[in-house]
Amino acid sequence: AFRASVRTELMQSAILPSFRDPATQLRVAPWTWFGKLMRHLLKGSGDDENLKDALAQVRFAGDRVFEKVTAKIENDALSVSFPDAKLSFQFNQDTKGDLYKNCVIYVDDGFKSLLTEKGAGIQSATIFGLFCYYTHHVNTTGSALLCVEEPELYLHPHARRVISDKLDDFLERGRNQVIVTTHGVEFLRTANDTFNLLLVKKDTVSGTTAQALDAREFLTLL
Repeated sequence: AFRASVRTELMQSAILPSFRDPATQLRVAPWTWFGKLMRHLLKGSGDDENLKDALAQVRFAGDRVFEKVTAKIENDALSVSFPDAKLSFQFNQDTKGDLYKNCVIYVDDGFKSLLTEKGAGIQSATIFGLFCYYTHHVNTTGSALLCVEEPELYLHPHARRVISDKLDDFLERGRNQVIVTTHGVEFLRTANDTFNLLLVKKDTVSGTTAQALDAREFLTLL
């Protein structure tokens, strides 16, 4: 009952550590939430004639680019032992079922480049936005748990408030939960009655302590 395939039907979860890494958080695999999102977005795209033509043109161009090296390797290394083998270099995969695995994300913030090459603030906001979209539009049957460690890192104050509001939007479905560890006051703003606040402190006498606070006593001040 605790297999991943069963667990994700009941609750889809994502853990965003302090230092967000798109290569880790946005793994395109059949069992990850991002892989499922990409499959959903590209569902039926294999029947799109325009896309088929575009991919065919890319393969044709690739054949021309790699024509010399392909012929050289086939003649020198393959023809004797494997006479029927044909080598090809491709910019995209053949099978339409794997098309979503080739998709990469670019962000243009004045300079267009891969998401993995952007600052941590843009990476965090993008990853969070993708997971929210997935839980609202793709995985709509179960609950979702989002754990974010220090979401304020690398964000200016206004961006922190925007992400805080997005956390509230994420909770609108009622079944979703968010766990946040933060030093940013912007993430203590909430109108949710189920808001729980734990204050963790360290001192030389008692060590690390965790205290539950009644946020209603001071939320109006924030």
